[in-house]
Formats: sequence, structure tokens, C-alpha cells
Amino acid sequence: MFQFIPVREDNIFAVRVSGRVTHEEYQAFLPELESLIKRYGKISLLIELDHLQGAELTAMKDDLEFGLTNQQSFEKIAIVGEKLWERLGVALSKPFVDADMKYFDKSASHDAWDWLRSEQLLEAALDEAEVTDYKTVLVAVDFSKNARYAAHRAKSIANSFSADLRVIHVVNEAVINDYYYQPLGFGVLSPDAAGLQADLLESGEKQLHALLDELEIPRSQGEVMMGSPVNSIVSYSQAQNVDLIVLGTRSRRGIGSLIGSTTNYVSSHAQCDVLAVPLPAKIGQTA
Repeated sequence: MFQFIPVREDNIFAVRVSGRVTHEEYQAFLPELESLIKRYGKISLLIELDHLQGAELTAMKDDLEFGLTNQQSFEKIAIVGEKLWERLGVALSKPFVDADMKYFDKSASHDAWDWLRSEQLLEAALDEAEVTDYKTVLVAVDFSKNARYAAHRAKSIANSFSADLRVIHVVNEAVINDYYYQPLGFGVLSPDAAGLQADLLESGEKQLHALLDELEIPRSQGEVMMGSPVNSIVSYSQAQNVDLIVLGTRSRRGIGSLIGSTTNYVSSHAQCDVLAVPLPAKIGQTA
């Protein structure tokens, strides 16, 4: 059985296929599909296989003939199913279809829609990129010269867009745990860990206040927190609806620039723009 699913797109259409497909059902479905092609030209199609029990040989022959005749009529075809033989069937059909075809498990049907809409989403993002202003800028600092330089760049950007600037410093909780847990892994926490945590937070606040004063912005725009730096930066940016994250970077080459990089992690997980600001080479040589 074929049933069209209403879709609010100009050239994307969806069909639910269920039960055992017969020759008669396929022939009744084709005129509707052909009329869409005639009206819109190249289209993209999502086919949802819902408890599909297979198809008659004549219906399979109809499908093959239609596909060979209309190879240029489809942009993308997303097949959403839940059975191994459905996935294999899509793989075997790809050589006979000129369109980009991809199989998705039913549990990831949202990925199928995103894939079909990727071009439209890109066009919308490009349009938005030309008109979007930054409203909230976040800079994460560790009080190194690289971070100080990035903080000043962040302030300049925030001023250019009349945006709110937020400055955070994350005290790395892993450092405390590594220092105070027993080296043999017995999981015994030293009673002094709480004291070290308080000292690090207090030191972070003093250094952050000094940086905020240097930037000439209110201390209320800064915050010190405890946790994993990378996770805390991403989480804070989402909670505060940040539009741009600014991070100072160190000049590192080779594999070291890819492994353990805060900037790399944040740029991969943040839902906003991320700007990596390197320290000018001449400063790095003289400082």
C-alpha cells in the first residue's frame, strides 16, 4: 500500500509503503509520482517502509522499469526502514538509480529528513550568515598571555556588534582528583581536596577580576566555575545562548595540534560560531 505523507517543502515528498506491494497498487501510485515530477522537475523523496512484507515480482519489475526510465528525475532518495533485507535491497538498487540514495534506520528518521533538506538548510544558513549579528560573545580564559590577547579581541568584537561579553574561567576538576586520589586507584580522597578546591576557586576569581579590570568591563560579566574546561565551555555557551565563542590558541604543530585541543573539542560540539585566536608570532617570540 502506498500513502503520501504531507510535507511542507517545494520539492521534497514522502511516501509510506506498507504490507505487500502488488502490481495494481504500484500502477495506481505511479501517475501521482509522475505528476509531481512533471510539475516540480527534479524532486527528492523519502520512502518510509512500514511493516513491509515484500512485493510481487511484477511490482518489482514495474519499479525497476520506472527507475531506469526516470533516473534523472530524482535529486535524493531516503529509504527509512527497520529490517536488514530492506537495507540490503537499497544497496543492491543503487547501481540502477542516478540519484543520491541512502538508507536510514527508523530510529534515525530525523537524520533522513535533515539529509534531504541539507541543501535548503545550507542556503538558509548562508542567508542568515550575512544578516546575523552577534548578541552574546563568550571568551574562556586560563590567564595565559594567549588568553589575555583573545579576551581583548573578544571585547573588540563585542563592541563592534554592541553585544554582551561574558568571560569565564574553568578550574579543572580533574587536576584536583588526579592530585588527591591515591596513585594505586583505591579511590580514597584526601581531606585536603576541599581546601585545594577553595584555594583554586579563590585564585581564579582574583585573576579573573584583574583581567576584567584590565578589559574595563564590570566584574559581573565574569564567572569562575569548577569542572571539565571543554564540557563547561560548551554547556555554558548553550545555557547563555552564546552566538560566538572566542578562544586563545597556542602555536602547536603536527599531531599535537589535534590531540587534546580545547579549541578542537569546543568547535566540534558548540552550537554557535567558534573563533580561535592565535597570539601574534612577534609577541610569542618576545614575551
